[in-house]
Amino acid sequence: MKNYLLIILFLLSFQIHNAYAQEIETKPKTEQNNKTLTFPEQIGYVNDFAKVFDSLKVVSLNEKLKNFDKQTTNQIVVVSINDDKLNQDNFDDYVIDLSNHWGVGTAEKNNGLTFVFSPKLRRMRITTGLGTQEIITDEICAEIIKNIIIPEFKKEKYFEGITKGVDECIRLWNEAEQK
Repeated sequence: MKNYLLIILFLLSFQIHNAYAQEIETKPKTEQNNKTLTFPEQIGYVNDFAKVFDSLKVVSLNEKLKNFDKQTTNQIVVVSINDDKLNQDNFDDYVIDLSNHWGVGTAEKNNGLTFVFSPKLRRMRITTGLGTQEIITDEICAEIIKNIIIPEFKKEKYFEGITKGVDECIRLWNEAEQK
């Protein structure tokens, strides 16, 4: 029975990953050097457009983030991107605009957190909603990236780095809510 469930989970995750890994362009938002950048359509809590994650791991992390959202209303979204129009100069603006465009977090609480990275550009950013910044500040995000995520990325262990960073943010959020 357990093997049967694993096979179904694998097939389902493979279908989901392949069906949604295509970047579906939506409204142009960010312009840099006469290049209009478009946003892919959000497919879930984990959006692996750069195709760097194993599909079973995507399902697992997506489920963790979905459950966290259901329990707390705090939303975390993970995005890997590989857009040829992105560069070092427009990455940060694109990440902020993408998070706003997708509406990560609830409107009332502004409690979103978006992890975006580009293996191609070797860039990573965590954006926070205003409600989230009360708990997870920009300084904390920078420390998480520097001390938790980047060491794994240097070993090309993108999933491990992101998972550890997500776990740290969840821990901080839970700790703050227990006070």
